Amino acid sequence: MSNQTKHTPGPWTVDENYTDGLRIRGNLSHRKHDAVEEVVAKVYGPRENPDARLIAAAPELLEALKLAIAFFERHAKTPAEIKTRDAMIDAVAKATGGDR
Repeated sequence: MSNQTKHTPGPWTVDENYTDGLRIRGNLSHRKHDAVEEVVAKVYGPRENPDARLIAAAPELLEALKLAIAFFERHAKTPAEIKTRDAMIDAVAKATGGDR
């Protein structure tokens, strides 16, 4: 599993200063141009607040999963632990567009 980040690095924040949905903003301070933030996603609809919070947490959730996978790869012994590790690996692959 590659540790190279292709997505906008976190942290991401929810910007509620719009009347037409919420914006998820990501930090671009690693890039060499004037913009410091960019809109990563726009969220609309009846569940926009919880959806926006979940999306904004994605970078931290991804990193936490990677740490948990590393732990489970060293310590998973029971079928339930191995199944849990495999589910986490699948989720990271889905999030990163990578292979299992």
